Amino acid sequence: MDQAISIWFESIRNGFLDAFFLIITEFGDELVFLIISSILFWVVNKELGYKFMLIFLGTITVNDFLKFFIDRPRPWQSGVVSVVGEGSYGHSMPSGHAQGSMTMALALDKNYGKTKKWVSPLLFTMAILVSISRVYLGQHYVSDVLVGIVVAFIVFYAVMKFGPKLKITPQKFVYLISPLLIGLLFVVTEKNFFVAVAAMLALTIGYDLEKKYLNYEIQNRTVLTKVLTYAIGLIIALLLKEGLKMVLPYTTDIDAEMTTLDLWLDFVRYFILCIWVSLGSFAVFHLIFNRNKR
Repeated sequence: MDQAISIWFESIRNGFLDAFFLIITEFGDELVFLIISSILFWVVNKELGYKFMLIFLGTITVNDFLKFFIDRPRPWQSGVVSVVGEGSYGHSMPSGHAQGSMTMALALDKNYGKTKKWVSPLLFTMAILVSISRVYLGQHYVSDVLVGIVVAFIVFYAVMKFGPKLKITPQKFVYLISPLLIGLLFVVTEKNFFVAVAAMLALTIGYDLEKKYLNYEIQNRTVLTKVLTYAIGLIIALLLKEGLKMVLPYTTDIDAEMTTLDLWLDFVRYFILCIWVSLGSFAVFHLIFNRNKR
């Protein structure tokens, strides 16, 4: 059934649909997550931004954990269909794009779904279109995206339902499971798993320290201040992201051929980057924008 559906999607391909789904699939990429999460964290509400990032990164760790052990080749890797655009590396099940886009839709819907009638339909329509794009482009089987969507719902509602019952802060929860996450780094040799664990730990440490020692207030700022805040944070984040690749270079440019050293270097790069996002950026914002009340 999986192969038949993939072959059917290949049979309806044309130039317009190729271009359309190549654009749509980007809405499930990490870049969209970075844009949304950084706006929430630096401009809207730190606590909301932190929780949004934590839920998304949590689903990524689950996704790559499952991918590593299921070890299913992608349709284009198995020769079932050809791929449209550049073929993604790594394993096929579950779909990271489907899972990530649905997780973002669920999290944003919880906070903004009731503000306007069109918000919820837009969020979930985009998540479904991203999932369809993965099958159309030959990157995943339909079962991959369905499992990804199910995992997104399970992780999200597990956090929403059981999180409050644990009666501990999200930060303390991350600290409690950090030994397990670090231990799994020696087992699950997936790039995104290393990135997600590094980001979760760094964001939590930085968020905790910032809250304790700086507690920079982002609400009640002028529009200009918020724009400058976001611009400064994003520019330095991008410079760090690219600059750290020069200081700590990969041994290969091909993701599928990354060594264990490359994975650990990625861990260090994203740990530093997320310390900037959660702590360093607010220290700079405090120096530039804060007006000490005497």
